[in-house]
Amino acid sequence: MYAFFMKQAGMGGHAAEGRIEPAEARRLWATPRGSTARAGSRRVFEFTAERAAELARARGKPTAERVAADARRLLNVGSGLPALPYRALRSAGGGGEEGIRGQFAVETEPGIEAIVTTHGDPMDAMLPPRGAVTLYVGHVSADDDVRRLPAIGGWPGDQAS
Repeated sequence: MYAFFMKQAGMGGHAAEGRIEPAEARRLWATPRGSTARAGSRRVFEFTAERAAELARARGKPTAERVAADARRLLNVGSGLPALPYRALRSAGGGGEEGIRGQFAVETEPGIEAIVTTHGDPMDAMLPPRGAVTLYVGHVSADDDVRRLPAIGGWPGDQAS
């Protein structure tokens, strides 16, 4: 491996690795007790959460109209657009009286596909929807959000638990 990288970097010298004496673990410590957490460090996700909260406060709560307009713009969907290329994925569950969840991969821009789940007649599970459709963009879990819609009525087995 050394020979490969030395060649790529245009370096000369010996490619063989010499004997390495591992350092004592204590010598590698960055703090007196070896724990950066005990020394008051913060984890990356804590910085991310703090920054996200700052941005949310600065942005304020968007209106439903603004969210819908942004979703149409970012997903490149709207009325009057030509049909987007798609491919049918396998069934996502359901069936019988409960209806079915069909799934499609819809190309929203070259090389980018959004996974779209449809709910309805089991006979149409592998066909794209016809007519008007409603797009739900989930907050945390699109499945959980849609499950609460009266028109969907939950997934099969939800009532049993």
